[in-house]
Amino acid sequence: MQEYPIYKHLIQFSTMVDAQGNLAQAPVDTSAPKKEENGKEESGEAMAKKEDTEKEGGEQKDSFTYEGGDSQNGHKDDQIPAAKSDGVHEQEHGQAMNYSQMVQMSSLPPTANPLKWNRNYDNLSSQDRQEMLVDEIFALYLYRMSNRINQYYYKIVLAYVIFFRECLNEYGWGKKIESEGIRLENNPELKLDIETKQFCLVNNAEHAPEICNEFVTVYMEYKKNIFDIPKHDQIDLTINLCHWLFQCQFTCSKLTMIA
Repeated sequence: MQEYPIYKHLIQFSTMVDAQGNLAQAPVDTSAPKKEENGKEESGEAMAKKEDTEKEGGEQKDSFTYEGGDSQNGHKDDQIPAAKSDGVHEQEHGQAMNYSQMVQMSSLPPTANPLKWNRNYDNLSSQDRQEMLVDEIFALYLYRMSNRINQYYYKIVLAYVIFFRECLNEYGWGKKIESEGIRLENNPELKLDIETKQFCLVNNAEHAPEICNEFVTVYMEYKKNIFDIPKHDQIDLTINLCHWLFQCQFTCSKLTMIA
C-alpha cells in the first residue's frame, strides 16, 4: 500500500503516519455503528449520505453526460473556510503560530497536522490547482470524505477511488486526445508520454468526468470479482466525486444524469 501513488499524498492527512512517513500503532476502535431511532444499526451507506451531493431527481440511471464549464469562475468548495494563502499560518504581528493555534484556524479536525501538508489545502490557489495531479487530488477527496462517513463505508469509497484511478489510466489518454483535438503525428512528446507513462502520474483531473460511462458500464463489470461495489454506490460515488471536482475547480466538466 505504501508504494501506491496515492499513498504518498494521503500520509499528509493521516494521524497514523508521522511527517517522516513512519506508521504509528493503530488505535483500537471500540465504537459501534450508530443506531437509528428504531434501534437498527445505521449502515455505512446511510452514513455516507452526510456528504452533500447534487443529483437529478427521479429514478437513478447508469448513464452520464458532461458539459464544459469555466473552472476559473466555477463554485469553490463552500465547506472550506478561507485561510491564509501561504503554506504557514502567521499571526498579525508576524510570528509563526504553533501547532495548537494552527489547527484552531483550520477547517479540519483537531487531529489534522497542517505542518505535514505539501500545500495549503484549506485555501488552494489557482496555481495549486494547476499543479495538482490526479493522485494528489484523489487523496484530498478521500480525506474530505473520511471526515463525513464512517470507517465501514470508507472502505467502499477507498476501493471506488482506486478503481476509478485505474480506469482513468486506461481511458484517460484517449479522452484527452479526443477532447483537445490533439494530432499525435504533430506531437511526438505526447506520443512518447502515452507509450511510457501512466495517465494519472502526469495529468490533472480535467478529463476525469469523461470516463464515467465506461467506468460504470464496462470497467466495473470486470472488477466485481475483486471487490464488488453495488451499482447504486458506483453511481452515487461517481456523481459525488465529479461534483466535488467541479466545485473545487479541478475540472471544467459538469456531470449530469441522462434518461
